[in-house]
Parts: sequence; structure tokens; C-alpha cells
Amino acid sequence: MLLRTSSVHGRGLGGTLVLVGIDTGGTVVGTRVLAPRSFARIRGAEWILEQAPEDPMPETGTELAIYARPCDWKTHSVRNPHRQPR
Repeated sequence: MLLRTSSVHGRGLGGTLVLVGIDTGGTVVGTRVLAPRSFARIRGAEWILEQAPEDPMPETGTELAIYARPCDWKTHSVRNPHRQPR
């Protein structure tokens, strides 16, 4: 999962995750391992990529490309379909 943030928490996490911090230019600025019930921040990151521990971890300084998927707001709902009405 790719998140536009520089910090994440592991509350409710079932296992560990590898975090890859990416700056605005697409360069990896750091990596961290996030354990359940912990908090991690990657300084200089504009984006954080969450990945499984068994996936290869890019080294700091590696340049990555981020491609945004076009979103049609008319067909995609931002409301949680499982939320109970008030």
C-alpha cells in the first residue's frame, strides 16, 4: 500500500511490515520495520510504501517511479459500504 505520509502506526497489525520512505522526487530516503502496536516515522518521506517482509527492500538512494491510477469519482465511493446508518 502506498500512503502519502511520513509516519504510520501498527495498531491492529497482525504481523510486521517493511516501510519504505520515498521523497517528492521518488528517491528512497529510508526504510523501517514496523512491528504490531508500534509507531514508525521516516524523516524526509513524502510517501510511505508498506510491503511484506519477504519482498525485496530497495536501498536508500534508489529512485522509484510512482504512477497514479486515474480515479473516476462518479463511480468510486469514498463512503464505507459496511458503515451502519445513523
